[in-house]
Amino acid sequence: MRTRAAITLTTACLAAVTACGSAETTVGSPERYTSPADEPEDHSEEDYTGPVLVPDMTGKKLHLAVYEASTLNFGSTAHDALGHGRVPDVIGDDRGWKVCSQTPKAGSYTSGNFAFAVVKLDEVCPVTDAGERQATGSAMPGVEGRVVTAARRALGNRADITVTDASGLDRILLRESEWRTCTQQPAAGSKLDGQRVKLTAVKVDESC
Repeated sequence: MRTRAAITLTTACLAAVTACGSAETTVGSPERYTSPADEPEDHSEEDYTGPVLVPDMTGKKLHLAVYEASTLNFGSTAHDALGHGRVPDVIGDDRGWKVCSQTPKAGSYTSGNFAFAVVKLDEVCPVTDAGERQATGSAMPGVEGRVVTAARRALGNRADITVTDASGLDRILLRESEWRTCTQQPAAGSKLDGQRVKLTAVKVDESC
């Protein structure tokens, strides 16, 4: 009798366990979403495109500034702050550029992309960004006696500028901040309509 009762009790317990197991399997089923409308909204930072506080990227290497802008989900552009018309490269081997100024300014809020004014790592940032192009039809400024980099800033990089060695030695102006303008064509006050501007220069410690 005890054996038959034990078998009966064991069978009842197994049936109960099986029933409990089936209940546990189905508990999670109602929590599944059956349509996209039932899915919770994703508020992850990756999808956020609202205004963000602009960090200060001046002084940083350009490719690092571009990367930081991308982490904020914004694109960026860069131009030569000295107005030489050089094209900064951030994806090739030539990563030797640094940020002089930025738009938008640090500390402001933006929902748009970034624009960086840059120079080579061994160059000094200009006081004024010469990357803004001078409008056609403006007057030729007087640049004789100015350092060549300052002359370029005065002209803007819309002007087609060539600079040659005034000494006749045909030297190459590797660092234009070390050269001083001797002559200019066209003359100061002439109307600029896209014609080539020709400057001659010597080293700053030399006489024209």
